[in-house]
Amino acid sequence: MSTVREVTYELLRSLGMTKMFGNPGSTELAFLKDFPEDFTYVLGLHEGAVVGMADGYAQGTGRAAFVNLHTAAGLGNAGAAIMTAHHNRTPLVITAGQQDRRQIRHEPFLSGKLVEMALPYVKWSHQPERAEDVPAAIERAYHTAMQAPQGPVFVSVPMNDWEAEAEPVQTREIDYRMAPNPEALDRVARLLESSERPAIVAGAGVDRAGAFYDAVDLAERLNAAVWTDPMHPRVGFPQDHPLFGGHLPLSQAPIADQLSEYDVVLVLGAPVFRYFPYDPGLPVKGNTQIVHVTDNPEARPAASRRSPHPRSGRFATGRLRLAQPGATPARPSRARRGDAVEQGAAAQARPHKSVRRILRRRQRGIGIRHLRLDRVEAGPARSPRGVRRRRRLADVRRAGPVERGPLRSRRRVRRDEQPAIQNTQALG
Repeated sequence: MSTVREVTYELLRSLGMTKMFGNPGSTELAFLKDFPEDFTYVLGLHEGAVVGMADGYAQGTGRAAFVNLHTAAGLGNAGAAIMTAHHNRTPLVITAGQQDRRQIRHEPFLSGKLVEMALPYVKWSHQPERAEDVPAAIERAYHTAMQAPQGPVFVSVPMNDWEAEAEPVQTREIDYRMAPNPEALDRVARLLESSERPAIVAGAGVDRAGAFYDAVDLAERLNAAVWTDPMHPRVGFPQDHPLFGGHLPLSQAPIADQLSEYDVVLVLGAPVFRYFPYDPGLPVKGNTQIVHVTDNPEARPAASRRSPHPRSGRFATGRLRLAQPGATPARPSRARRGDAVEQGAAAQARPHKSVRRILRRRQRGIGIRHLRLDRVEAGPARSPRGVRRRRRLADVRRAGPVERGPLRSRRRVRRDEQPAIQNTQALG
């Protein structure tokens, strides 16, 4: 009979997860020994970087990435990156080694409450009750991560489980697509057809659903100004398109002011809305109506709850097929199109000052003396899976060793007097 380790590697092959991201320790060695030649291990020296690389890889491939961390220390180091993957809606299967199952009850060194540590920023956190249940738990974790709304999941595996015997796991084929109610889509299409000044807010969900160019076609058919939500890991609309209006502000009242000139606002793959500074006011002003299309039931529509006017709908969809017949109205008149194009071009002409403002801050203690600001560029994202902004900083020249001032309050310690500091939990 095969071992848990052998069954798990065969399962990962069938799921296409042959690239592994990790920073291993002693609790992972039983899993990694005799590492298969058809697998690739991407080593990171800090778990935050490990999960960050896996996050980017999963977003780029559209498939869940496999992450292997070192017990509680590694999981703790990866905490912020796991939270980022949660907000990015990135599918990750994260595993960590646990102490030997036979002595966990004694709370030995390198044991920890890993299942609780991973929460609340994973969709599912689990430690199998039996060693032979590990492969099935990893398969469930994969499908849970891939199901909309996508996100990271966590499985804790005791270090002695890998040598136990297990039956092969039959990989299931699951279709992750979800479709909205056709009648609801018809109502939205009629509402957009009757709109005099429509607008679209395109979020990261558009790109995740593979609907980047569908959103372009819809905006052009509607002649709608397109905005992007204030905080987004991926762009849902080309930022050099004439209909692109820019980024919505980060607070409640300015967003309401920005959208008050539109009668219908179609929010695609973005929350309604995410704020940062407190600036109270109605989420939506006047008679503006909000239509919310998302694959994430946790994207709570604040505007629909608190404003007396908007009409809000939440439709789960695996791919926003916005350009299909019957789901989009006919192309609008040339006059309306000209107004929106002119508005988008004016928004594009606004200068972006944040890069220069950051670089003008005085650099203390990092050895940088010369910064040429004339070669700083802030370019728009033009294609699917693009970033919010792309910047290039050129001609940053280091001036050699940093000049240190005199030590006034502390005696200079010679190299042979410096204490050796070790993190015993991480070194285990």
